[in-house]
Amino acid sequence: MSRPARYPPPFRASAVERVHRARSSHASTTATIKAVATELGINAATLRGWVRQAEIDAGQRDGMTTAERQELLRLRIEHAALRRALDKATSSKAQAARGPGGTAPQARLDQPALPVAAARVDQLSTRRARSRRRMDGSFSQDGTEGDDRVPG
Repeated sequence: MSRPARYPPPFRASAVERVHRARSSHASTTATIKAVATELGINAATLRGWVRQAEIDAGQRDGMTTAERQELLRLRIEHAALRRALDKATSSKAQAARGPGGTAPQARLDQPALPVAAARVDQLSTRRARSRRRMDGSFSQDGTEGDDRVPG
């Protein structure tokens, strides 16, 4: 769980509003934020973050809105819960496949466990066999020991 907000939302909103009202009386936005933060007794960086987030929420600045952040957090929590449930189900399924003796059934040698993985292994071993490096630095395209370079 996240820690509770140190400053309540109404206080934040009034502080941001104060910054917007006081902008005309200061030379820059930074000076305005520093002045208002000093008046309120809060850190200027904290107030700057609130002002930026308010501008993002109002569409005045690019970034992720508060609603989007909350939705992202909700989706991350849901994703973590689903992943835990899948891990638990996968673990239970594997344990049930082992049977009461606790030993896994013997794999069938005539069928690869994962057809995609077996195809990838075949592809890699074929590629490796085609390009074997020789001791003299040349490559053999077919994996043979003969010299297949064109005499120059």
